[in-house]
Amino acid sequence: MYFANTSAHQLVMRNLLVLLFLVPLLSICQSKDDVVTVRYKINTDNEWGMSPEFEYVVKGTPYLDKTYKMGAIILNNNTTTKSLMRYNIFRDYFELMDAQQQHSILGKEYHNDVILEGRTYKFIDYLDRGKPASGYFIVHSNGKTMLYSKFSKTITKYEKPAHGYESFSSPKFINHFEYYIKRENKPAKKVDLNKRDVLYTIEDKFTILKAYVKEHKLRLKTEEEVIHLLTFYDSLENHN
Repeated sequence: MYFANTSAHQLVMRNLLVLLFLVPLLSICQSKDDVVTVRYKINTDNEWGMSPEFEYVVKGTPYLDKTYKMGAIILNNNTTTKSLMRYNIFRDYFELMDAQQQHSILGKEYHNDVILEGRTYKFIDYLDRGKPASGYFIVHSNGKTMLYSKFSKTITKYEKPAHGYESFSSPKFINHFEYYIKRENKPAKKVDLNKRDVLYTIEDKFTILKAYVKEHKLRLKTEEEVIHLLTFYDSLENHN
């Protein structure tokens, strides 16, 4: 009986420690679904010379999937805790929901990996139109040189109707899905899956890689072929 109680006590303490570690990573929020709004200043000709502002709800969803599904958060690369979650693509963060239906946001500053619906998301540095940025990316390979991909959403820009009889089009989300290549501690760079772009994104050993692509008849239009080339590229590094 003593050993059974001791084991139960240890289990409770271990779960409590995981919970205490997780709490600082979360920020509690009251809203259930994220509603994104934008404000437009409408230029109109009037006697007062004023341009009124209007607020509009963006059409569509900021989420990859609005439904909460069971996922896992990897803490310090070794401790895993499970939670219901969904990915808010527009805000680029994960929203969590506990058994009491309280909602929280996983703090991005801790750079935890997230596993959801068979995908592993890693928080990494990348170049966004040449400027340093960071965000969640889907992991597709392992090694020194890795292939990632990223979901993102932008909002359509306001366009003034050309004629008075044309109605204003409400803003809506535009979905994007892009691939990136990342080399060790360097920021990830966006890449199109084709021979020219992949080879120039890797930057060095161009002649060797070009010959390898030709020999193995790689078109580099699929994840598998790009990973194949990146694995070969890392092998060249290991032998130098």
